Amino acid sequence: MAELGSTFPRAGGVYEWGKMSGGRFYAAIAAMLYWIANPLWIGGTMFVTVITAIKVFWFGRTDYLFGGNKIADVWITIAIAALFIWSIMGAALLPSRSISDSLT
Repeated sequence: MAELGSTFPRAGGVYEWGKMSGGRFYAAIAAMLYWIANPLWIGGTMFVTVITAIKVFWFGRTDYLFGGNKIADVWITIAIAALFIWSIMGAALLPSRSISDSLT
């Protein structure tokens, strides 16, 4: 993505690159697959780090069970992961201009 972004700096990203190389149909498929995969890999890698950090820094060990049993731990872990994944995706979708304008 970094190579494509620096070579073809037009707005539209993966859709524009797919449209230039294969047409609108392939561009739509590429964009759809990109946005389906993004939350999964971001969430998959980051949520493991977040859950481990919470367990280590707040509770002192990685084998701590949220809620005291394995079933509650699974549901609480899923809730934390979903909240984390969608907050990251929401932050990624915010326009950059509104964030930079609010800082100045």
